[in-house]
Amino acid sequence: MAEGDKKEAVKPKIVLPDPKKIASTKPIVEEIAKLKEGLTKAKAAATKDGKFSKYAPKYRNNLKRLKRAQRSLRKEVLRCKSAYDTREAKEKVAADAAAAAAKKAAEAAPPAEEKKEA
Repeated sequence: MAEGDKKEAVKPKIVLPDPKKIASTKPIVEEIAKLKEGLTKAKAAATKDGKFSKYAPKYRNNLKRLKRAQRSLRKEVLRCKSAYDTREAKEKVAADAAAAAAKKAAEAAPPAEEKKEA
């Protein structure tokens, strides 16, 4: 096998739960929303004569703050992922059991007799 033929093992992508469903991430989500607003204002201020300068100090600082908040959000979601997955799995099992019980009850009930016309 030649060196060019080797394929790297691809890690499976981690599926994260929605941060809005996790209570501990709500303040971070709100902070990110505020930072995005500030970033749009800084971007408008960094645009002169129709040309945007990504090296404008206020824009760069706002972008760094936003990225930092997004990293902390991801860390918090990863930290809460196992507890969230466990809770979600329990809810799914309970919902499946309830659906199965309802189906069984519907099958056990005698069929409704149709009215016979004379």
